[in-house]
Amino acid sequence: MIRSRQAAPLERTEREALEWFKRIHSDATDKYRAAFEDWYAADSRHADAYDDVLRTWDETARIAQTPVGQGRRPFFASVSRTDRWRYARLALVGALLLAMIGVGAHQFGGSGLPLIPAAYASSVGQIQTLRLPDGTRLTLDTDSAIRLAFSESERRVFLERGRARFEVEPGGHRAFVVAAGPTIVTATGTTFDVDLSRGDVVVSPLRGVLQVGSSTAAAPLQPVLLMAGQMASVSNNVLRRGRIAASDTQWPSGMLTFENAPLADVLARANRYAAARIVLADDEGLGTLRFTGTFQATDTATLAKLLATTFKLVLTKNAENRWRLSRA
Repeated sequence: MIRSRQAAPLERTEREALEWFKRIHSDATDKYRAAFEDWYAADSRHADAYDDVLRTWDETARIAQTPVGQGRRPFFASVSRTDRWRYARLALVGALLLAMIGVGAHQFGGSGLPLIPAAYASSVGQIQTLRLPDGTRLTLDTDSAIRLAFSESERRVFLERGRARFEVEPGGHRAFVVAAGPTIVTATGTTFDVDLSRGDVVVSPLRGVLQVGSSTAAAPLQPVLLMAGQMASVSNNVLRRGRIAASDTQWPSGMLTFENAPLADVLARANRYAAARIVLADDEGLGTLRFTGTFQATDTATLAKLLATTFKLVLTKNAENRWRLSRA
């Protein structure tokens, strides 16, 4: 007697992991973070189940391109019985993920943006959005550079300087990895920023979940999960968590926003976009003045005049084409 066999039903832990994935993926706020971390840490089976869901999400796009995903029966004759049920179960979980978060097959295509070469750099004052070969949307901030190293097993991007935003296209079995110095960021269908422009590495997930670790063999950074709304600053292989400030997410628009920020920090950020930089007079303590406001990143002339008026400073322009602020 020949018996048919079906993929085993999902266990309770797997269903809970799927539900957490749905909540995190579909909500850009941080309201689920504490509850999720409690659930994730409560039982090693929870962590294993959730990690499996993340891996399956990356494999979903690949399944759609295989014979089993396309329903071609000869495929089953070419694989072992064990693999048949592995693919069937993977397809079941993948279908549930797609149904739960409302992703259609059409979303695995391109965005219409131009493809970029294997290495690319933006110029000073330029913010540019492009498309990577896998469909991921990339926005490069001013004076930023990346290098691609895509392979059959991995989609790796090296951020060599500056700042970039990644809106990751699910890539089948290939992980999406950003290397910024020794810091390694692994993503699954998320939107996030990586910033090298301040000296340390700042990682900010805007949607979804990221894993942040390091490639330093001598003292590797223990991988940590970051939820949307969190940020991590990595310096000297030490990771510090924090919260993403709304002002730090608006840079692709070309506007810079600060709230009670030291003037030295404001100018450090603004000068990255400027041909005519703004400098402060030495030894006058001007860098500690606090500034709140929004301005066009590339319009340093207007910013210099605004600061001079706000803080009652003297504004001059020197022979090196720099605006100089000093006390009266």
